[in-house]
Amino acid sequence: MGIFLQLGKYIDMLGFWGGKIFLTAIIIAIGYIGIKISYFIINRIIPPKERVDRPYKTPKEARTLTILARSIVKYVASFLILGFIFHVFNIDLTPLLVSAGVVGFAIGFGAQSIIKDFIAGMSLLFEKHLSVGDYVDIGGSVGVVEEIGIRTTKIRDTTGGLHIIFNGNIRLVKNYTQANLKVKLDVFLQKKEDIPRVKKLLNEYLNDAFNYHDFRKTNIKLTSLALQSPQIIVRAEFEILPLNQQLLSQLIVPRIKELFAEQNIPLSSGRIDISYASLLLL
Repeated sequence: MGIFLQLGKYIDMLGFWGGKIFLTAIIIAIGYIGIKISYFIINRIIPPKERVDRPYKTPKEARTLTILARSIVKYVASFLILGFIFHVFNIDLTPLLVSAGVVGFAIGFGAQSIIKDFIAGMSLLFEKHLSVGDYVDIGGSVGVVEEIGIRTTKIRDTTGGLHIIFNGNIRLVKNYTQANLKVKLDVFLQKKEDIPRVKKLLNEYLNDAFNYHDFRKTNIKLTSLALQSPQIIVRAEFEILPLNQQLLSQLIVPRIKELFAEQNIPLSSGRIDISYASLLLL
């Protein structure tokens, strides 16, 4: 008889824990579905298109806001799910935090770090220092920004490595893609050269090159500057998209030198200078 009573207690206990486990599974499932629905709503509210009636103006900004909103939803949902599970198992964390001073201090310190990272991340976004897709250098970590979250920023370098940086640790950001660049290309010639012919030749080549490579954003402005020495500068001014400096210096400039040599137009000391200025500074 005693054996049956003991067995009945085990069955009741199994039913008790089984019910709590089942309820926990339901909470997790509802949380997962809620996260997916929230992601869907975020994608509908922040479509990756240019819209003048939105706080963002470019697809990059829309993608950045989308990833950030998803990150916030994930963190909030995780905390809510964990809280409901503690409630199901009747776990009250208040006495534990009050009695365990060291644990409470550690949790408080961790919360402080989270808040610091969150505020730093918001600052990066609202001041538009970073966007998803930007090519940046953050403390020596160089690559393309893949994600800006509540706590961390993720950068993928050229070797495929993923750099995860806590937002609160970001002190210096070098952004190579935040604005187009204004270029001054100076060709040094002897004053005896036929300057109108030089301008025509340079204008035709640059237009053909830029139409082929498609990284120019404005028309070319050509001027000539006389120097005190027997030299003259033919200057081409135009705007290019970011990250095209290497293409300009390694492909366009050498071809200009070859073209002038083919047309028997000697460069003064073989010199072509390029200077850049960010449009943010103009």
